[in-house]
Amino acid sequence: EPADFGKLPVIGARHWQALMTFLSLVIAYSMRVNLSVGIVAMTDSAGANQHIPVLPWDSSTKGIILSSFFWGYLILQIPAGLMSRKFGPKYLLFWATIVSSALTLLIP
Repeated sequence: EPADFGKLPVIGARHWQALMTFLSLVIAYSMRVNLSVGIVAMTDSAGANQHIPVLPWDSSTKGIILSSFFWGYLILQIPAGLMSRKFGPKYLLFWATIVSSALTLLIP
């Protein structure tokens, strides 16, 4: 007996999962690189707009700030694994992206 393909959804659940995972990774990557782009504008006194205040950070301070993402990434590996086991990867990925996005808005 032939299968009735007229009742199948156009986009399956796995396609939605792949799309949502891709979008989460794009957001996470853009948040990782936005500080390295933004730190140039925040600390460059020769910028085009003289009305924007410049932060007096030396190279050491810039290095600490730029490495903060990777230190957080390193430190949270085991707790994130435990939380993923407890709450499920779907909810952990969702809330991690939301919290990280909200905290990124606090960057000067």
